[in-house]
Amino acid sequence: MGQLASTPTHSLSGQDFRDLAFASDTLRRSYSEQSQAAWRDGRKKEAKALSDLSKQHGAEQTRLHALAAEKIFAENNPLNPSLAPKKQRSFFSGWFSGGGDEAGGLKRVDLHGLFVAEALARVEQHVAACKEHGVLRTLIITGRGLHSQGGIARVRPEVEAWLRERSNEMRVLQGRNEGAFDVELVEQKGWSGKFWKMLGW
Repeated sequence: MGQLASTPTHSLSGQDFRDLAFASDTLRRSYSEQSQAAWRDGRKKEAKALSDLSKQHGAEQTRLHALAAEKIFAENNPLNPSLAPKKQRSFFSGWFSGGGDEAGGLKRVDLHGLFVAEALARVEQHVAACKEHGVLRTLIITGRGLHSQGGIARVRPEVEAWLRERSNEMRVLQGRNEGAFDVELVEQKGWSGKFWKMLGW
């Protein structure tokens, strides 16, 4: 009976990880169907072994999709501060300079290639980072969904709904195209506390 082979992660692109995840899902479904057939035939021991293989491939699929999302995001957003090693901030870094390198990497975020849940998680992280670094305007790129299954956009409407639910925190300006949201964050009361927080007070 087939064993779950470990997947090498070096030199693989985000799409490579996606393809491996889809392949693992195909095996998961195949083993699940075989397990059910074996159970119906009374081959309970074999059914259990096949069921275990199906669960292993299900877990592997989840792991590979997570790696795919991480890799794809890094490929599309090389300057995003979430990808940079954490470094000690200087006394006034990010305040008078408008956020320094971090702010530059927060001017845009590209969600191409991500699933809905992955994209929403990245948007939430991105907006939080913008607030942390005092970035008040950013471009959220979703794409128009032309390459989605059936040509139906999935990420864009979900991101739009997420933004709409937070209209007290941000507003969407006229986008540059149908595949992006030009977002302006509303400076909240207490943002000035960033200065004292930087001083450690």
